[in-house]
This record gives sequence, structure tokens and C-alpha cells, in this order.
Amino acid sequence: MTLNSSVPALESLLSSISSSNTLYLDLEGYNLSRNGTISFIALLVHPQEVIRTIDVLAPGALSFTTASHNGKTLKSILEDPNTPKCLWDVRKDADALVGSLSCWSRWGD
Repeated sequence: MTLNSSVPALESLLSSISSSNTLYLDLEGYNLSRNGTISFIALLVHPQEVIRTIDVLAPGALSFTTASHNGKTLKSILEDPNTPKCLWDVRKDADALVGSLSCWSRWGD
């Protein structure tokens, strides 16, 4: 597992994600909810089996607004209804994304 804590590393990771990938995510943070903070995101990109940990504290909001060379941001990927995403017990994770970052992720039907 690789820790992505810099903008260039994040740009590289985002460039490797397409809507044909399935993303497996887990968010961790302090008091994870609408009023808490997101510290990091564990991410598995399937089928490439790429595993990354995204440090959200170091770059702050840049973690979600940094665009890759193809113009995609982490926020736009999470909000893309065509990119499958899997989370277990998404309640606190989704609440944290909405409350902290106004990210309205599409988790599927």
C-alpha cells in the first residue's frame, strides 16, 4: 500500500482511474460525520488491484480539488454515477463527505 500525501502523487493516482474501474473505499477520521474531519481514504482500484492511502490532512481541500491531466478530481470521481463504488456501512463516510466537502457521492441504487 502506498501513501499519497503530495499533489503530484494524487494527480498520478487520479489519472489512472477510469469509469470502468470499481473503487473500494474506506474513510477514516476524527469524529467521522458531518461535523468531524476526514484524515485519510483507503482506496482499492479494481481490476488493477492498485491500493493507495490518500492523506487528506496534509494537502487539505486540495485532496478533493486537485485535477489530473484529464481534468478529473477526486470529488468528480466520487460524484460520477458511472464509476462503481463500494463501501461498507457508508453512513458516516457519506455524511463526512457531504458535511466537510459538499461532495454528493453517487453510491448506486
